[in-house]
Amino acid sequence: MSVPARFLLLLSISLAAFLAQPSAPALADEPGSQCWAVFTGVSDYKLLDDLSFSDDSAHRLYDLFSPIWGEGHTRLLLDSEATKAGIQSAIDWVADKDSASDTVLIYFTGHGDSRGYIAPYDAYYEPTWISSQEFAVWLNKLHSEKVVVIMDACYSGQFEAELSGSGRVVIMSSRAGERSWQTNVLGQGDNVFSYWLFQALKDFSNADANEDHEL
Repeated sequence: MSVPARFLLLLSISLAAFLAQPSAPALADEPGSQCWAVFTGVSDYKLLDDLSFSDDSAHRLYDLFSPIWGEGHTRLLLDSEATKAGIQSAIDWVADKDSASDTVLIYFTGHGDSRGYIAPYDAYYEPTWISSQEFAVWLNKLHSEKVVVIMDACYSGQFEAELSGSGRVVIMSSRAGERSWQTNVLGQGDNVFSYWLFQALKDFSNADANEDHEL
């Protein structure tokens, strides 16, 4: 991955500022604006080559957000649960519940393709992958005016043009022509991008040393 770890950390700080909420009680229990999230990680593919840590990365982020936003406001799709239909259904679930004042987080980590596709669990032939155009159509059903999309997949930059828009923060692990990486050398098996993302979100008070919630 050619993007420096420091740059990834700065992106993570921006995201943390955008999503920052009190650690208790769950925001879902508070009146007014609410938060919703779908975390998807595929390591054990039905037909494609397996990955090592994508399911772990998604689970770690889910475990971080779910106690804050509420289990009823978060969905976790791992491996065989993360079919193309399952991912679309989870986003539709959010679209059925969210409002303009809510915040929505959509996270995906798994295989990506240089032609602008990400791979759900059951991906094989082209129609079984998820194109940037399809993903954009799914997200456009959301009512929220604050949507964060995080994609940790090779060539995820291919999704930038389709997913960007007013009120959206789109963070990708790689540019359109780059691959993303996984490693065992950071103290735990993880995708490199998601590792630094998790570290900044988990310890935001130290990551944002000047306490201005800005870069």
